[in-house]
Amino acid sequence: MPARNLLAGLHARFGGRAGRHRVMRRGRPVLRGSSEPRAVELSFGSPKPAELSPASELGTVAVADAAISTTSAIDAASIASELAEAAAPVPLAPVAERPIEDALLSGLGSGQNPAPAVAGSTSDPGLTPKPSASGSNGRSGADAAPGADAPGEGSSVENRNEEGAAVADPDTPGNGTTEHDAGADGPSDLPAGPVDQPPADLTPVDEQSVDEPQVAEAPVDAPALLEPVPAASEPESEPPSAEAALPAPDSENQELENLELQNTVVAQWNELALQAIREDKPVPTVITRSLHLAHAAMYDAWAAFDAGAAGAYFNPRPVHRRARRRMAEDTQERAVSTAAHHTLSQLFPSHTDRFDGLLDQLGYGADGGRRNHASRVGLRAARTVLRRRANDGSNARNDYADNSGYAPMNDPDDPDLDPNYWTPLKVPNGSAVDENGIPIVTEDPSSYDVQTPLTPHWGQVDPFAISSGRDFRPVAPPQFDDFSPYTDAHGVVSSNDAAYRSQFTEVAQLSAALTPEQKVIAEYWADGPNSSTPPGHWNEFAQDIALREDHGLEQDVKLFFALNNALMDTGIAIWDAKYAHDYVRPQTAIRYLFADEEIAAWGGPNQGTQMIPGSTWQPYQDVTFVTPAFPEYTSGHSGFSYAAASVLEAFTGSDRLYDGISRGAQDLDRDGQPDLIGSYSTDTLAFEQYEGEPISLQWDTVWDAAAEAGRSRLYGGIHIQDGDLRARAMGKAVAEVAWQASEALFTAKLGRRPRRRGRSGRAARNHLLEPVIQSVESTLDGALTTASDGLLAASDALNAALNLSQSVENFLN
Repeated sequence: MPARNLLAGLHARFGGRAGRHRVMRRGRPVLRGSSEPRAVELSFGSPKPAELSPASELGTVAVADAAISTTSAIDAASIASELAEAAAPVPLAPVAERPIEDALLSGLGSGQNPAPAVAGSTSDPGLTPKPSASGSNGRSGADAAPGADAPGEGSSVENRNEEGAAVADPDTPGNGTTEHDAGADGPSDLPAGPVDQPPADLTPVDEQSVDEPQVAEAPVDAPALLEPVPAASEPESEPPSAEAALPAPDSENQELENLELQNTVVAQWNELALQAIREDKPVPTVITRSLHLAHAAMYDAWAAFDAGAAGAYFNPRPVHRRARRRMAEDTQERAVSTAAHHTLSQLFPSHTDRFDGLLDQLGYGADGGRRNHASRVGLRAARTVLRRRANDGSNARNDYADNSGYAPMNDPDDPDLDPNYWTPLKVPNGSAVDENGIPIVTEDPSSYDVQTPLTPHWGQVDPFAISSGRDFRPVAPPQFDDFSPYTDAHGVVSSNDAAYRSQFTEVAQLSAALTPEQKVIAEYWADGPNSSTPPGHWNEFAQDIALREDHGLEQDVKLFFALNNALMDTGIAIWDAKYAHDYVRPQTAIRYLFADEEIAAWGGPNQGTQMIPGSTWQPYQDVTFVTPAFPEYTSGHSGFSYAAASVLEAFTGSDRLYDGISRGAQDLDRDGQPDLIGSYSTDTLAFEQYEGEPISLQWDTVWDAAAEAGRSRLYGGIHIQDGDLRARAMGKAVAEVAWQASEALFTAKLGRRPRRRGRSGRAARNHLLEPVIQSVESTLDGALTTASDGLLAASDALNAALNLSQSVENFLN
């Protein structure tokens, strides 16, 4: 039959070549049926092959022969399988430490209290500020393993596009590496403004001589809390549900409108990622990693076509820069979109239909994409980023489960709990309610859920730019029943016990006197369930700024890449501090301090301010969320906000947020049109009912927004003063390092790896072997891609043959 003859011909064409396999001849890999190995000159950048140690020569020769041998799909697959067995990864030494130079940050990572601050510190009217003076005290937390940064990789050789211009082919081996280091010791482009810019509702602390420390003991009782207040009237109706929390979009149409408003494909993919985050169970740390991976893949795919930039993880060799400059933006958009689609589909598998829809809408769908050069580059970039971060300490393979061995010091039912340590809370789940329909905790275990600590291991995750989160760990927070000196974030000196009582009493006092505006501030920045969390919130601000500034593809690729690099590293540093200090939350501390007293406080949804037993105090939050399930010190909101503000100002050259004219991509007030950038208005509350005039928030600068985000956590009863202010300093310091590392990649050209400091012994040997190891990995990646394309072509040919055979048989029959 003709079909059998055709299939026999295909077998002869493809199957005959499968018999060739590799053997070792004098220690060098050779293909049977081929001639002796040819002499080939390879350039690995720095160091050159001549500078490599003798132990690495065999690896160099193997790479050379492997590069020559990738001439067919079958040969490439054979080489790939052998290289996979031989090329074990060599661990790389972490990035060298970078000292923190800002005097305001001198206490971070030192185990000592920082020097007293100058005038301009913050305090609420209900809390009398103490005079500042110098002091020294602090305890260091448990050490966290420093994270190692992930190396870059990739390869390319010359190829020709349809017009005959030379382009970089992603499917052929080569090299080129880069590293996200903390950068040189040169000046920073970040603003040098104050770390803790006080909001308008706070009064400054008078400056005192550093030679005259004044230790002030705060009274045990708080008179402002113990004064009786009129009883609140009965609520007229039930409070709104927890799902009313802000700022989740209210419909799929709203989400589509947000996408249509974006200027670039980068911002569109960013918005799709945030939509997926809002619908899933958001965890701030995991979200920072996901956004970093997505935007690193987009940036690396874009950088593959840019002559002046280097990728963070993926670097095809820039053989012909002039040709790369001539790449049309549509080509880069296709590569960026393919990278985003693949990465987000891996990170949010339940939302692949949404990602497929945008890819099809952009015209870059799966049909024909596999054979498109730009699509292949984007796919390789995404796969490389995911592979490089697969073992970064996050335990992503096991759904980010904790592997640190952390266990809380206190149990929710422990009558003798230690008031210095975090205690998991019993959170009402709504199965039991009081006479007003408010969810409550009863003796029935089914009425509540006990908190499980979220990602205690996150301080051990490999950062992008910083050496380790531990380097930014602040001094210990104030300790109950410890009468040694303590210097707070404003430079005020008292005893640990006095500072403890003072700062937690301040939170209780704020609760008793919350204004409608302060409640809106607490709700707007809560970023709890059904939100994109604080990291996503600042990505929304970035979308607005990018839209206002009319960013193109290059600007948005760089902006969102730099922003999410800083946010991920800040999350690592903040979580290192959280579980190193394992500090108590306000709900536990206030109930402990005032267990046998009645205090004035917020009485619950629609109850106003009441005299309540101190043992029942609750923060102004959604009653089914109450407090995040991790320790207090330091504040994630404050750290994320100051890191983001730092990067946004450094990238745009301006801290301007509100201008009274420009509208962004969000419609949080749901009035049918995009909101003015840097503002928010509402005539309702999410945590209880409100009938009154609309309330508007406005932030003239990104620093105003960042400061309000940090302060909101005191209004909401989630953090104390030092948990807020110390985190602001951490976020700013981490962002400086992350920005320098990101900016270095923007102008890295060949993407050469910066020289490390203080390397010796095994680390130095590993450093010398890095070019060989990365080239082997690059060859493996290229060989697998070539093999995949070849097998795909063979599969298409076989399918065509079978179809032809069937057609012939049908005709003959």
